[in-house]
Amino acid sequence: MRVTVSYEPVISRLDKSLSYVPYKVFKLAIDTGSPYLVISDGSEFASFVNEMNSNDQNAFSFMSILSRRLAFIDREIKYVFPDSGYAPTIDIYGSQSGSISWKKTLIQISKSNVLKSVVLGVLDKNLAEESGGSLLGLVRNQNNIVTEKVQPRPTLLDQLAVENGAISSFQIDGPNQLLTLSRKSMISTGSERNAISLFDLRPLGDFVDHYAVEVMELKFDGMSFTPESIDKGIGSNVMRKIVAVFDTGLTGCLLTSPLWDDLSRMGLHLKEIKDITVSTKTISNLVFQFETSETDNPYFNVHPINLDWFTDEDTCPYVVVLGQTFLNRASLTIDIDDRKVCFERSSRLSDVK
Repeated sequence: MRVTVSYEPVISRLDKSLSYVPYKVFKLAIDTGSPYLVISDGSEFASFVNEMNSNDQNAFSFMSILSRRLAFIDREIKYVFPDSGYAPTIDIYGSQSGSISWKKTLIQISKSNVLKSVVLGVLDKNLAEESGGSLLGLVRNQNNIVTEKVQPRPTLLDQLAVENGAISSFQIDGPNQLLTLSRKSMISTGSERNAISLFDLRPLGDFVDHYAVEVMELKFDGMSFTPESIDKGIGSNVMRKIVAVFDTGLTGCLLTSPLWDDLSRMGLHLKEIKDITVSTKTISNLVFQFETSETDNPYFNVHPINLDWFTDEDTCPYVVVLGQTFLNRASLTIDIDDRKVCFERSSRLSDVK
């Protein structure tokens, strides 16, 4: 998604009567696994400069043309964001820990003419490398309990709410590269039978409402695993649930370390896996399957990950994180308020006659 971000105004060093509002155009990955708008570089040369002439606001005036040239001469200036009032936080992206500075500025999303003042995060070098760049997070709701681990910052969807109401639903159409935000349900009546109930991880300690669903069965190269079979296979006293989290900001598939370790103890060689099927139960009690394999998907890979989401790490659910290897060929619709998710095959609009 194309997002234009504004920096603090800068007074020209050559003509003190002129000031500029530098801005930079970012390409952000749409991330259903994150709640925030974060960018990878917060203090560098602006790609473009939007000039403000205190004497004449006419964009075609002589002074406006002069200000453009002065802005070019001033291009070595380092541009910064206004401070948001929020203290920096230590966060974990993937398995990498790092700091995020919180700034407040104006943004313009895609080609809309709407400027919105928002709080955004500036990633340090380690987090920027781990995340792969700047992210537009679509997790809206947070955990209302503030602890040492949970230090909420304004989510992007909360900040995009206007007088007409909050964004309550969105759809990501992978094949057509479309993102739709809505203030009402986007799961149609005909699709409700394939809808899956969202599983709330916040009562278990998760700091935000990650979009998760309960899993009935996992298949690795045709080998079936359920919460019951894993519990029996490792001889545990506590049977853990399995949940799948939708994360469009991820390319492959991640298994939390307890799940990875327990499956390995049962003799599964996860580094050699070629095919994965994740089965869930729809609202109408049908089984819905997410399938991916090495042969038909270039994003296929499986890795373990350590997550710090839960209060009790010994009894928390096993987590499977579903990235683009599962999601890039279909349309993912999430109704935040109705707590439903629907995943349907989608054809490219250019292929439709």
